Amino acid sequence: MKMKTTLPDELIVEILLRLPVRTLLRFKCVRKSWLFLISDPQFTKSHFDLAAAPTRRLLLRFSQNTAQFNSVDIEAPLHDHTPNVVFNIPPPSLFHEFGSWEFFVDVGSCRGFLLLRYRLLLGLPTFAIWNPSTGLFKRIKDMPTYPCLCGIGYDSSTDDYVIVNITLLSYTMIHCFSWRTNAWSCTKSTVQYALGMSSPHGCFINGALHWLVGGGYYDKPNVIIAYDVTERSLSDIVLPEDAPDRLYSLSVTRGCLCIFSTHRLPTMLEIDMWTLKEYKVQSSWTKSSFVLSRDYYDFSSIFFPIRFTRNDEIWLVDDDQTLVRFNDKGELLEHRVHGGMGSLVYRYWDFVTYRESLLPLPMQAIEDAEYLERDLIS
Repeated sequence: MKMKTTLPDELIVEILLRLPVRTLLRFKCVRKSWLFLISDPQFTKSHFDLAAAPTRRLLLRFSQNTAQFNSVDIEAPLHDHTPNVVFNIPPPSLFHEFGSWEFFVDVGSCRGFLLLRYRLLLGLPTFAIWNPSTGLFKRIKDMPTYPCLCGIGYDSSTDDYVIVNITLLSYTMIHCFSWRTNAWSCTKSTVQYALGMSSPHGCFINGALHWLVGGGYYDKPNVIIAYDVTERSLSDIVLPEDAPDRLYSLSVTRGCLCIFSTHRLPTMLEIDMWTLKEYKVQSSWTKSSFVLSRDYYDFSSIFFPIRFTRNDEIWLVDDDQTLVRFNDKGELLEHRVHGGMGSLVYRYWDFVTYRESLLPLPMQAIEDAEYLERDLIS
């Protein structure tokens, strides 16, 4: 006679805490007690903090005139049998009233949440926050002003998500939206900046959002600005002395801020990367160069580095939403087209990387939230 083995509840919890997000979402249907456990905010926070190898995904828009997005596992081969995930984002509430076409622009990610910006042809844009893993989707009303730079950060001191909207004029106007208070606040800085070549996405690291900007109207050099979402303060991070004026990308790689510059050569693509090894320490900038083969695509293509995988593979996306993967020697591994033809500007902004998580918003922000369904495709 076989003995029935039952694991202690404490051990079951420890096992569940170390499973991937998608597995836990399926396990919600196993039994009611697991549903309550996996949905518990304390469990989701512990799961996020304990993840040894979190799943990171890339969200791309299919084309300019659609609200359909494709989510790709960055660590998986482009042509494997793991299903991709397709999302359809609903239009803003005023879309039917104005009858104008809207655009969806990704403007950053933080702890599994994505910040999206709706832009109607009439009126100010509006923001929405979205967790693709859980489907939670929440719009933000009463946009205070047109944003030049946007981003979403996390204030660990209050367990609050903060949306930052920066407008660059002859001064710098900073509006912050707190999910806990459900309200905007405003500060003003006399320091002047100008929009640079980099994306308006804010990169969140070390408790601050970061953007690569120009030095304003006084021929100042490019600089990284950092907005601390806890202190609500703005500061500068000086770029390395040998960085060129034409920088295309700012990102977070291996837990450090990085800036990229690309150069087209006759038969190859050269990427220069500067990594800030020690946060806000000017002398810690370290330069690396990568030469990538260019034997499969049109020489007029423009590439934007996305990130390095755990295996040191290099991912890039081009101006036609072709995903390209190289090994650490610069050799092409594979490429796959995900988008269609359209405006380069919109395609450049319409991709973002995010980490899968089960984290919820503060309870004050759950009211009137929607839940979006997703489709799995091979």
